[in-house]
Amino acid sequence: PEALALISDSDGDALTYAQIDRRANALAHRLIKVGCGPERICAINLPRGMDFIIAMLAVLKCGGAFLPLDMALPETERSIRAAEAGADAVIGHEGLAGLAVAVLAPDAALRDDPPARPAPDGGRLAYLIHTSGSTGRPKGVMGTTGALSAHASAVIAAYSLHAEDRVLHFASPGFDVALEEIFPTLLSGAVLVVRAEDQAESINAFLTLLQARKLTVLNLPASFWHVLVTEMAHRNLRLPETVRLVVTGSERILPAALAQWQQLAPGCRWINGYGPTETTITATIHAPDLTGPPLDPVADVPIGRPLAHASAHVLAFDGSLAPLGAEG
Repeated sequence: PEALALISDSDGDALTYAQIDRRANALAHRLIKVGCGPERICAINLPRGMDFIIAMLAVLKCGGAFLPLDMALPETERSIRAAEAGADAVIGHEGLAGLAVAVLAPDAALRDDPPARPAPDGGRLAYLIHTSGSTGRPKGVMGTTGALSAHASAVIAAYSLHAEDRVLHFASPGFDVALEEIFPTLLSGAVLVVRAEDQAESINAFLTLLQARKLTVLNLPASFWHVLVTEMAHRNLRLPETVRLVVTGSERILPAALAQWQQLAPGCRWINGYGPTETTITATIHAPDLTGPPLDPVADVPIGRPLAHASAHVLAFDGSLAPLGAEG
């Protein structure tokens, strides 16, 4: 319980596992008083940080489901998403225009006793999160406790997460990759380091953060990773030796960038992660051998094979299974 759980890079604050548990207990009891419980949606209108993580845990302690809102979106859009989801409460420093529900501001209150909660049920709603909207208006996708738990277990095994790891929380709370950074890390007893907002605005500042916090695992969007590769190559920069794993995805990986990365960080494990939001975050991974022969700078980078919580099928045009070796 006294092991370090969270570090905020913006202000240096740190919390142990016991502290986040007691803070989540206190908030969960407040949520129950305003009706939070199974199949109830609670919107979280907070930026990336400790309060956001504690809010998620508090909602789950009640048996409810959380709706993370991206603070980069206009308030009008956040209000629409919360209303469409049928949110019964909002955790945030202020409410959302046009949404007449209870608003609970996060605080530092502590409570030892957890709230009573329903028996475990893999089919119970755990969260509702929106797609990127690449194929139209963003859709709200429902995630169950069973799917989230299975995903976390699969990621812990695939990424070899352990209590000595220090994992970076890079993603915006409105993207499901944030859940992959948070839950597997805490479930493996590791330390989650929450980056400050400006750490993604400069490659120098980012590398300084990695060094200062002795980070071991990074999960970066492809757009940022591509810039990182370019800057490291052009300015002869190096990844800190503590970093043992870099996961990237969300967009197509440029093969030339991966071939360049092989020269820059051959001792660091690299994974291309792919997964639609509907299949619970990352569904497949590809981990090439960077210590082997030089990679082909023009060959497509595969999306790999499914993690343990998922299965993958190549389908023909009519929806049937494609024969071995066929395109689909």
